[in-house]
Amino acid sequence: MQPLKATFLVVLMVLSSLAGCISGEESEKESEEKINVTGENETIEQVRDIVAACSGESSNSSECNVETAYGVGDEPLAPIEFSSEEHSTDEEGHDHPGLDNDRQNLLTPPIFPDKFESNSTSTSGRSCTSSYLIGMSPQDLVTYLISSTDACIYYFWYFNSDIAATITNTNVQHVANEIISLSSTYQGDNSQGIHQLLFFLRVSWYHSYYQGSVTLNQQTFDFTELAATSLEASPNILDSSSEARKILNQLVILADTAGFAAEFIPLFQTILDTFMVQNTLDQYYSALTVYSVFYSIARTVDQPQFNADQGLPALLARIAEITVDTGNILIPNGDVWAVNWAIWSLGRVAYTSSPNMYSDGCQYIIDAENHHYDPQNYNIPFFWALDVHEYFYSANCVNPDNDLSLEGLMPEIEAWLFPNTYSFDNGRIIIRTPLGTEDAESLYYAMKEVFAQFFRLSESKQPVANDQNYAIELMIYGTRYDYQQYQPVLYNLGTNNGGIYIEQWGRIFTYERLPSESIYTLEELVKHEYAHYLVGRHLVYGNWGLGPFYANDRITWFEEGLAEYLAGSTKHDGVLLRSSIMNQINNDGNSRLTLQQVTDSSYNSGFKFYRYANLLIDFLVQNQDHIVRDLMECMYLNDVTCYDNVVNQLLLQPDAEIDYQAHIDDALLLLSSYGPPQAEYISNEDLNLVETYFIEEEIGEYRYGYGAECDYNIKTSLPRFRCTGTFYYNNTVYDTTDRTWSYFNTLLDGMMSSMADDEDLNNLQDAVCWFDRILIEPTVRDEFNHSTNWHCEVPVPIDGYPVENTAVEQMLEDISRTKANSTVDCYEPQTNMVICRIGVESIWFESDADQSVMIENLHHFSREIINQIHASSPVLYSQYSCTVSDDYQYQDVGVDMWFVSSEIDCQWTVNDS
Repeated sequence: MQPLKATFLVVLMVLSSLAGCISGEESEKESEEKINVTGENETIEQVRDIVAACSGESSNSSECNVETAYGVGDEPLAPIEFSSEEHSTDEEGHDHPGLDNDRQNLLTPPIFPDKFESNSTSTSGRSCTSSYLIGMSPQDLVTYLISSTDACIYYFWYFNSDIAATITNTNVQHVANEIISLSSTYQGDNSQGIHQLLFFLRVSWYHSYYQGSVTLNQQTFDFTELAATSLEASPNILDSSSEARKILNQLVILADTAGFAAEFIPLFQTILDTFMVQNTLDQYYSALTVYSVFYSIARTVDQPQFNADQGLPALLARIAEITVDTGNILIPNGDVWAVNWAIWSLGRVAYTSSPNMYSDGCQYIIDAENHHYDPQNYNIPFFWALDVHEYFYSANCVNPDNDLSLEGLMPEIEAWLFPNTYSFDNGRIIIRTPLGTEDAESLYYAMKEVFAQFFRLSESKQPVANDQNYAIELMIYGTRYDYQQYQPVLYNLGTNNGGIYIEQWGRIFTYERLPSESIYTLEELVKHEYAHYLVGRHLVYGNWGLGPFYANDRITWFEEGLAEYLAGSTKHDGVLLRSSIMNQINNDGNSRLTLQQVTDSSYNSGFKFYRYANLLIDFLVQNQDHIVRDLMECMYLNDVTCYDNVVNQLLLQPDAEIDYQAHIDDALLLLSSYGPPQAEYISNEDLNLVETYFIEEEIGEYRYGYGAECDYNIKTSLPRFRCTGTFYYNNTVYDTTDRTWSYFNTLLDGMMSSMADDEDLNNLQDAVCWFDRILIEPTVRDEFNHSTNWHCEVPVPIDGYPVENTAVEQMLEDISRTKANSTVDCYEPQTNMVICRIGVESIWFESDADQSVMIENLHHFSREIINQIHASSPVLYSQYSCTVSDDYQYQDVGVDMWFVSSEIDCQWTVNDS
């Protein structure tokens, strides 16, 4: 038999290239340590040495159970950190299937049950490196493997030159021969080291699948197959001990990975016949073996050798029994995962050809669909049956009893899963969830904190061109269990994460969690994902994962670092570091990432960089905020070269690394002071009922609050007034904003702190504030005046507030507060639409000034005006289009000065109710 590789199967992978997500490894398993590999050298992160319990035989303690089976679609099974779900493998950019069930070539399989995860992710005790392999003879390798623990040889997953030099035909054949020799005396335990030997064979074929530099020949394949079948023939292969089942699981995965799973159909049949009982599936490695069997069948059933095997019809018939839980054994015992995987494994039966078993598979799926269908109680097996039916069997497989589709049922399903809908900010923020009103309002206040801090840092950048996500919808499951169960089958999204933002849909998915389920709170998750939404809407053109900024993970560190940073946003205390981040950094000890490692990070290198990117953003904002703002500006201008230059200049700073690490040291000194972010707010019914003029007067009493103007802004759900004023920093020698941003930011924090102490107006305690682009204007004395408009939203109680202005009147008033320095004409052609023509003029130039310089200045002022309008109310003015007319008019001022003027034509969709 020839070794097989899946070359033409449907690719089934998780859509990590389409979404910003918070890490599953870091967020969900805070104790997990990872191996970070750079180039040819490994850096092994470890907490403690290998404990005695792991020595010699393969123990089942958590320190030893580091090797787990996981895979998606065509991939051989691998540890979970190598799965497509956990690390993006699709930088080329794949289209999302969308909610219309146009699945294209992507589908996500069912999940691991929690009991798989709980025993399979520890990497403690990994103190060995591939350097041990250098110079080993084949027999030395066998001796080394037998005497090693699983934890020690885990590094084989991380391919490098040492491992490449070890995976030779000679070595693989020698290890296979050792297994052949040991099989006759196998006693159902690991006293002979068979598990480690099987692991080496399996990981060798795994690397052969992915690495072009690894080529294993037919003779090596034959030796591997003989080793596997020899062990299979042992009378103790089905022994019930944990060690025996662990070896059996490794054997099943080896057969699948190397490509001779068809030879093991009888064993698969036996496993499915005998393991499907409560006391067996409750044992970890027994359950994992069943999972591996289902995975192998799902992956290879349509391959010629597997397809043609005479034992396949009986195997499929047994799987069909499991899909309907014959005997009512699995579902009552909490093993619904096995039913789901049985259904999933029938998918590619639709692609069989010699013989064609499409009709059998179709009937099995229809039977499962009808068996599990209950319109009064939707359940996961029904959804999986429907999903497999639609994706693999399509319209040619007709269910005569229940002609249903996920697309048709989706509104009903979502209403069932997310029964409560909360609308905020005039419909710009929608939260769908089973959680109550208080939870939803708390999350809204938390998001407004991120909103305000983002607009401070970005200087209120308006949305990028053609962004469609005016509104963001949060789908928040009531439990982690529901998230894990329903996300894959309903939305084709992986669940080994704490939350995920899908930009193509304008949706954030996450779940309420218990402290034992995550080191992050729900608020942290929502803040993180909402920050991704703001970046996608206001900084990066195109959808997440697409375009030049995403090539080679260029902005990965910046996006994730900024999202983690903004998750610490507060109302008037700036952005704080969080305990969930700082505790992990403290636990890293000396195994920190360098500045270069942070900026070089990718999703394929693990998620450790999240926390260090957070600290890098924090370091820059506190010390060189212009770098963060410059990066934002480069992204907004869609200028990759600009972005790369800013990063390179940072890395070239001689003291950057020392200063960055010192910043981390200083932050760790305050470790005990950090906590999770928690939005605190006054309930709506306890807010003062006031009119806008009173708020203007109160704010005007504070230093820098003079001249405040307020009006009614947000009218739905939790209403808000908005207020605006201006900060000045005049007659300075600075011609850039390198110093003035932090100055204005400090002024705003100070003003807000004073406002929060106002005993006569408790509304000001919950105000959020930001400012727009900083304008620099030269003076006649070769100095510069800096100014920016600050903007605040002030919550007010729900009441029938009078509408002070029409949409046009409000727009004219807002434009009057900008740098617009010529005529303005606005009208409302239809409800909620305002069109304006705004005259704009450049500064005065000397008569010999180049026209291109004058036009550049005109466009600078035009952008300033549009930015100021947007910043005055991002809720009202985020749906817009503006163009500057190229019909430039030049006008003389006296005999030696002139300026250029033009008009800005804008259209806003004003959603003010």
